[in-house]
Amino acid sequence: MTSFWSMNRDAMLESNSGVKSQYEFTNIFKKFGSEDDGEVDPPTNTAPTITGVENKKIFVGETFDPMNGVKANDKEDGDLTSKVKVTGTVDTNTIGTYKLVYTVEDSEGLNAKKECIITVAEKPEIPEDTFDPKKIYVEGDTVIYKGEKYKAKWWTQGGVPENNMAWEKIVEKNPDGSVDYVPGGIYVEGDIVVYQGSKYRAKWWTNSVPGSDETWQLVG
Repeated sequence: MTSFWSMNRDAMLESNSGVKSQYEFTNIFKKFGSEDDGEVDPPTNTAPTITGVENKKIFVGETFDPMNGVKANDKEDGDLTSKVKVTGTVDTNTIGTYKLVYTVEDSEGLNAKKECIITVAEKPEIPEDTFDPKKIYVEGDTVIYKGEKYKAKWWTQGGVPENNMAWEKIVEKNPDGSVDYVPGGIYVEGDIVVYQGSKYRAKWWTNSVPGSDETWQLVG
C-alpha cells in the first residue's frame, strides 16, 4: 500500500524538478542574453575617412585638379573615392585664396568632411643659387639652392642643402598660419603643420612625422 508520505514525496520531487529546470533555463538565458532584452549590442558601423586633402600653393596659369591625391575609404563599404563631393572652385587665372570642402557619405548615412585652402599666386622669378660648397657657413646663414631658401642650423661646409642635416629649408606659411609638412623638418611648441589633409600642433620640439607619436596634437 502506498503511504501518504510516499505520494507527497513524489509530488514534491516532481515539483522541485520543474523549479530546477526553470532555474537552469533562466540562468542560461541571462548568460547568453538576447537582442530583444538589450544585453547584446549590435555591431557599430564606422564613419568613412578622407585623405589627401591639403592646403596647396599654385601659380597663375597652372593646371589644378582638386581630386589629385584625394581618396575616401570606409571600413564597411570600401573605396568611396568616386562618391566624394567637392564644394568650391579655384580660378587658376586669378590671384587669391580659395576654399574647397570635401564630403563623402557611406551607405549607413555616416559622413566625413575635410577642408583646404588653395592659394593662387603670381609665379616668382627663380632666384640664382647663392650656395657655395667651398664656403664655410655658420648658424643663421641663409642661401638659395635650386630656387629654395635654406638656413644653416650650425657650422657646415660642403654637402648640398637639400640632403644635409646642417641645413633647414625655410617654408612659407599658408594663409591660416600653418605650414606644409617637410620631411625631416624641425618644429617647436605651437607650430601648426598640415600633413595628409589634417592639421597638427607641435607640443614641444620635434622632427617626427605629424601624428606618429605623442609630440603632436591633432587640431583639424
